[in-house]
Amino acid sequence: MKRIKFFLAAALAAVCVTTQAQTNDKGNFHKVYAEYSPMFIHAEEGDAKQMWNGFGVGYSYNIKLADLPMHLELGAKIDYNFFNGEMIGDQTKTAKYNLLTVSAPLMNLAFDIRIGKDFLIVPYGGIGYKIYITGKEKGDQDRNLFSSDDMVTEELWNKSVSTWQAGLDFFYKSYFLGASYSANLERTAPQSKVHKGFNIRVGYTF
Repeated sequence: MKRIKFFLAAALAAVCVTTQAQTNDKGNFHKVYAEYSPMFIHAEEGDAKQMWNGFGVGYSYNIKLADLPMHLELGAKIDYNFFNGEMIGDQTKTAKYNLLTVSAPLMNLAFDIRIGKDFLIVPYGGIGYKIYITGKEKGDQDRNLFSSDDMVTEELWNKSVSTWQAGLDFFYKSYFLGASYSANLERTAPQSKVHKGFNIRVGYTF
């Protein structure tokens, strides 16, 4: 319930800022991108770590905030991650995993640092909400990571978690290259204590 109230408040604040910024929308723009998005998981017990490879695509609408060198980024993305190795809860066994997630909304506050006519550096940070669409484990048996029929309580994954992210984009005219770090604010699975990611993205603005 606290998480829902938090995101409702954040969404309301974003709407208010958006409404005020519409009086000067000359600097507003759209952003589309593809990214390499590996995910890192640390097990609750021991030093076991996993790196899930992943790829994603995203979109955002970026709203210039009045005459300030800042903008508000509102967007969403889809990521597909996969892993083949030791099971999260039992390192004596191996399995194959695949995971499809939607992150929406993604809300970032960004600062525009212009360097010359065509170059722009943009550091940003914000929050998001990640929804797991599908998740499969293929080992001794095939299991749905989010099904109570397949997973015991100690292994059952949450269907959604809140997140935070921070990153840096380098723009040249309409193109950009960026890197970001993100982490879940809540546990995705009881047997893991940290889910985080380091993303590299390339995209286009219009």
